[in-house]
Amino acid sequence: MMDAQVSFLDQLFAKGVLHDSGVDGLYARSGEFEDVIARFEKFALTYGQDEISEAMVFPPGMTMQDFETSGYMKNFPQLAGTVHAFAATTMTTWGCCNAWRLATTGPRIRNRPRWH
Repeated sequence: MMDAQVSFLDQLFAKGVLHDSGVDGLYARSGEFEDVIARFEKFALTYGQDEISEAMVFPPGMTMQDFETSGYMKNFPQLAGTVHAFAATTMTTWGCCNAWRLATTGPRIRNRPRWH
């Protein structure tokens, strides 16, 4: 009886090169993996240095228009997500929290009358 062929992805998991996140297609990458990518980028930029004027690196994001027309949601809806961030002082953060509480639950009234 033949042994089942182990997929390349499973081999990468077994060697600790990639780590499963529980979501198909979303994997944590080891330092070894990142080192290979960095070395390949260096090679490609060195090899093609006479053909390109500037190396460009884009952040891991895209415009909403590009996202909507990319077909990503149709093919990978389980991988879509958003990131929200802001910079604030502690007092500003508390102000935001209070504004959210008021918007979602209304003001707190002390000594509310009890209806029997």
